[in-house]
Amino acid sequence: IGIDADADPIGEAAAWQIAFEEVTRFSGNDLPINGSTASVVQEVMDLSTQLAENDRSANEIIDYTEKLLSKLSQKSCNSGWQSCRLWMLLIAGEKKMDS
Repeated sequence: IGIDADADPIGEAAAWQIAFEEVTRFSGNDLPINGSTASVVQEVMDLSTQLAENDRSANEIIDYTEKLLSKLSQKSCNSGWQSCRLWMLLIAGEKKMDS
């Protein structure tokens, strides 16, 4: 979970334990978590793997998500769900082409 050039890499079991502790701590807050703790931990582990494999950072995900939400908030979805879904796919494709 995360990359720090000055730190020794941790094993998968230690990474899972850190993710589990964070998800458990977060689930006590006011924001709901969809799914069981174990399934959310697995999603965190999968995201961590994908970030490492694609040489990306969590901050890049945050920046992209904020930009995407900003674009979506400016778009009217009066044409229904399928139109909004297409719009989101187009924005995602635009980002993929930029990288």
